[in-house]
Amino acid sequence: MDSRSAFQSWALRNYSGCVKTKTITAEKYSRILATLKGEIRNCAENSKFRFWMRSKGFRLGEKDQLYALSPNGSLKKVAVVEEFYDIIYNVHVESGARSGFHAGQKRTYRAVSFND
Repeated sequence: MDSRSAFQSWALRNYSGCVKTKTITAEKYSRILATLKGEIRNCAENSKFRFWMRSKGFRLGEKDQLYALSPNGSLKKVAVVEEFYDIIYNVHVESGARSGFHAGQKRTYRAVSFND
């Protein structure tokens, strides 16, 4: 198993399926988008999910980008668990981080914000 597959497996085990986590899977991302676009009919079966969505302040941006309201009131782009490896790899390796040194949390968060 290569490092990407191993990381994906670990990330999905640790970050998927939990409503309390601040990260979302591609499947949940799609469900949120469909709900925000009105493609999923509001009903009792999805009321808990819609309540959770409202509590996180999800908003639809340009090109169907998903944003969440941060505690300070600003909108932050939502990262998807399945994209973590590519984001981290790009920041640490492809963008020329200093010889494999850690690129830093701020730089990684910035990469999420500008990753379209």
